[in-house]
Amino acid sequence: MNWGSPPPFKHLHDSTNNTAALVSLREAVAPILANNLLPHFTDHSIAHSDSLTGLVDDFIEALQGTSYALNEQELIILYGACYLHDIGLQYEKAGETQVIQTALKKENQPLSLRWEDLSECTRRELLRTYHGRIASDMICRSVNASNPPIGVQLTDRLEPDAIAAITEAHTIDVDSDRYRALTQVRANVRMDLLTGVFRVVDILDASRRRAMREKARTLELDITTQTHWWRHYYTEAISFNHPDKMILLWFDFPSARAQEYSMVVPELQVPAIKDELTRHQTVFNRYSLVWTLDKKITPKAITTSEEMPDAVLLAMLKQLHERQLHEQEQRRQVALHDFRAACPYIYRRLDELDSAKATMALADYVRQRYQLALDMWGWGAKRSAWMLFGSVFDRDGGALPPDERLEVGLGLTSMMVRDDAADHALRVTQTLLGLAENMPEGQANRFKFWEMYAECLVQVCAYPQAVAAFDRALSLAPDSSSKGVLEARLAEIHCLQGEIARALSMLGKEGGTR
Repeated sequence: MNWGSPPPFKHLHDSTNNTAALVSLREAVAPILANNLLPHFTDHSIAHSDSLTGLVDDFIEALQGTSYALNEQELIILYGACYLHDIGLQYEKAGETQVIQTALKKENQPLSLRWEDLSECTRRELLRTYHGRIASDMICRSVNASNPPIGVQLTDRLEPDAIAAITEAHTIDVDSDRYRALTQVRANVRMDLLTGVFRVVDILDASRRRAMREKARTLELDITTQTHWWRHYYTEAISFNHPDKMILLWFDFPSARAQEYSMVVPELQVPAIKDELTRHQTVFNRYSLVWTLDKKITPKAITTSEEMPDAVLLAMLKQLHERQLHEQEQRRQVALHDFRAACPYIYRRLDELDSAKATMALADYVRQRYQLALDMWGWGAKRSAWMLFGSVFDRDGGALPPDERLEVGLGLTSMMVRDDAADHALRVTQTLLGLAENMPEGQANRFKFWEMYAECLVQVCAYPQAVAAFDRALSLAPDSSSKGVLEARLAEIHCLQGEIARALSMLGKEGGTR
């Protein structure tokens, strides 16, 4: 069968006929990759492998003109990995491998159960999970073998042990001991650099070519798989801007939904690639291999891009939300760690301030306690920050000049609102009401007070009082931008109360502007 023309392997000098060895490898594995045992996956055929070699060529282009250039040995390892990394996905006899036999024991499968006895779904899932290690096993069993599982006998020319290491490493945690062992630098081979380059180009190859709509329409894809296919479909191309060291992801959306889709699809597609670049930043920087990822969304006068089902868009939005929750939890864990590290300093400062209170001006004591509260907030101790300062402000806040007392009080209520303690914030703002109204006309904190007071009322569902507070804030708004934000917020409040006509009026629809 004709598998098309092989890629150029641009950076090989071919002084030892390495190109011919790679072409032979390509011809041998192409039928294996064509098995398509996992049809619901985006394309993992020889076309994917060919595409990876081109991405490798572009990714290392600048490196090859420096003293850090990949040598012939490193290049053949990297190109070889392009063709062998996914063969484990297409090996229906994976039960013969030690990888699967060990996995079955680990997953508490009966020891007597054979690979052939597993359901097709179970076998496919095991292939997906362990395909990097299965491929590595297949490579090692093909070295000088009379019946090589990859269809061609491997010799030392192709550095099979190094290719096997990259193949296994491309699917595992970069912080694991196993990854570090696989990527140890060898004589004349920078395994950490090669593996980093390979992992990045593999995740980069997520484009329309791998998710053709003609094929997708013939498959019963679950909703999660559909989101994966549509993300590929809308990624029209990947290009490299060498002068600016930019990798560009080009997105093409149907005109009628372009604005809507552009706020969702790139937000799912781009971060994973950025994360992979970051994982290898240290080794890339060591060799001055610097790339920045960017997205390009260029509206076309004519586009044939199809609209995705709304159910898929909803699933994408759910994925975005779940990722945001995960990121928030990660930030919370980091903040908790930082706060624990800062605790000795915090309690030492508290003790020092309380000990010195009798000998210092009361206003200075309040200011320093407030600054400590701000520091605690910055460290992530949000609840502790406002609770430790709230009682001080209640008791001693009157020592501050009126304008400063209002400013500090607004800072305190802002912490409370952002920590979902609007009931506490409302109590503080109510004590500041008279102070705010006695501020001179045009004083910025007067407007900020009414804005905050209105928000506190909304948060405790006191809608009629909130409307009155928003009206007062609108009368004090310093510019059209601030006024527009308040009007939109007030329209939202009217909607919450079921007053749709009034909300539309606020937004300048069906009844004119306010």
